[in-house]
Order: sequence, then structure tokens, then C-alpha cells
Amino acid sequence: MISTGLTVLALPPLGLLYAQGQASLLELQVAGGAAALAFAVLYGLSYYLRRLIGLIYLSEAGGVVRVAHLTFWGWRHDIDCPTTSVIALGDTGDRRGELLLQFKRYDSPQVLYFTLRFGQVVDKQKFEEIFGQFQ
Repeated sequence: MISTGLTVLALPPLGLLYAQGQASLLELQVAGGAAALAFAVLYGLSYYLRRLIGLIYLSEAGGVVRVAHLTFWGWRHDIDCPTTSVIALGDTGDRRGELLLQFKRYDSPQVLYFTLRFGQVVDKQKFEEIFGQFQ
């Protein structure tokens, strides 16, 4: 993200240098192309990466699930939803061996993803309370 910002910030001074005749059109085009490519890669990767869940919590009372994932800018975003709105893993169409599993809710069309292969379930009983038996 820093490199994208730096390439975008370099464009106005380079445009000024081009207008004064101190930089060539090719240099301006290369800088513009690099900035566009960096932004496209950042946006393309973040489109998928911001839908990955980092943490899933269950409240002490057991009625609310908190899901933490990242925004486009890298900030943590928490979603609180009742356990009754979480669709069981068996109903999402996922199979046990899949790398990414879907986190779906009845009250939202948004689909987030999490992994069991690279993640960890701390309390299997509470996991099954939220997501049901997973075959």
C-alpha cells in the first residue's frame, strides 16, 4: 500500500517537470503506468483478502458471534450477529476438505471466508453450536 501511495504521489511533481521540459513523456507514462498497475494489484488483491475472516468469537452468554476481518485500508472490522442468523456449514454447500469455508448469514447477502486448515478451533463444542456438525 505504501508503494502505491508513493507512486501516485510522484505523478504530480513528474507532471510539473514534464510541463517544464525537464522530464520526458516516456518517463511520465512509465510513472503513470506503474501507479495504475500498483493500484490495480492493490485493489484486486484486497477484493479477495478483505473477505477473509481473521477471528471468530462467541460471546460469554453464547448468543452473539463476533467476526473480525480487514477493510480495504487494513483496519479491523467487527461484525456482531446472533448465532441464530449463522447458516450451518452443512447448509452452505462446503465440503470438509475445502481450504476456504463460507461464513453465511440469513440476514445478510455478504459472504465471508475462513479456513480450518490454517486456523485453529479452540473450543470444538462451541464451534459446533455455531456452525453445526460438519461432515
